[in-house]
Amino acid sequence: DIKTDSINIFVSDDSELDVNNLKAKYIKLIAEDKSEVELNNVNLPGTEAEFFIRNYSSVQIDNTKGMALSVKKDPDAEYEED
Repeated sequence: DIKTDSINIFVSDDSELDVNNLKAKYIKLIAEDKSEVELNNVNLPGTEAEFFIRNYSSVQIDNTKGMALSVKKDPDAEYEED
């Protein structure tokens, strides 16, 4: 459980990251080099998020309702909302 105004997350080199119960007003996520990120219960009303997904990486997030979300991904990357 983490509460913060803003957070920057960077994963690379085939990393795996599972984030649960993050409360932040701003989230910046960069996933590179076949990394996998799963975000669960990270949505606060009005959360702003920027995701950059590159080089065969994948990001999965649940409950994006009410988020201001920008996703930029390479054609070979994956993004999924539950």
